[in-house]
Amino acid sequence: MKIKYDDINYNVEVEGNGIPMVFLHGFSENISTFRYLDCIGYKRIFIDLIGHGKTQSPKDMKYYNVKYLVKAINYIINTITDTKYILYGYSMGGRIALAYAFLYQEELSHLILESSSYGIEDESMRNKRYYSDCRLAEDIRYNGIEWFESYWSNISIFETQKMLKDDVRNAIKKIRLSNNIQGLSNSLIGFSQGRINCLKSELYKLNIGVTFISGELDKKYTSIGEELTELIRNINHVRVESSGHNVHMEKTQSINKLLHNIRQTKIL
Repeated sequence: MKIKYDDINYNVEVEGNGIPMVFLHGFSENISTFRYLDCIGYKRIFIDLIGHGKTQSPKDMKYYNVKYLVKAINYIINTITDTKYILYGYSMGGRIALAYAFLYQEELSHLILESSSYGIEDESMRNKRYYSDCRLAEDIRYNGIEWFESYWSNISIFETQKMLKDDVRNAIKKIRLSNNIQGLSNSLIGFSQGRINCLKSELYKLNIGVTFISGELDKKYTSIGEELTELIRNINHVRVESSGHNVHMEKTQSINKLLHNIRQTKIL
């Protein structure tokens, strides 16, 4: 279905029955990335974020900022359900989900963050990251989507995906290629970790249950997960063996089991 917020039509799909769970994908992905999950007992709400998938990719940069997107997501969710829901965010989607939780945590029953961070604390490092993302956005516009897919699939954080079966690797490639140059380049700039405020000092304000997922081979985000256990009161850090950054694609059955346990144990 299409749900319009402001001037933008967002592509949204709803499947199943049960506890509502909203999925926010990562950069250069779309809702297809979650298709491998078997979420029995959940009402799944999938949203193509702005600049991705079948949602519009406007030229105007005013649409590519976290505050604006969070409001759009809240409007979409409340159009679909009027009960509490789980919010699941992966990577870039996790950064957006964390920002969302601070504004709307009274609506949430649980927050799941996969391979996500609270932002970059050091201002100089934040500026350096923003400059780097702006340069990559220029490269995407100049070299095109196929160049980007090849480049992105070979960055170090996705090294473990080279061990996946061909059908899974091809699915990931297809998802990346399905996006467009304008949407990706604008999203890279607008949702850059160099542009998003660091939320580390705000984490104590979270009063909901949080599950943080990291692949044990992804040392950076496993370290972040360990740090978060000291900063968030009610958090469970799940380390998935033999997995890298994209846990839900690399170790789908582990995520299926986790979501089943969350529903069965009624920690919500």
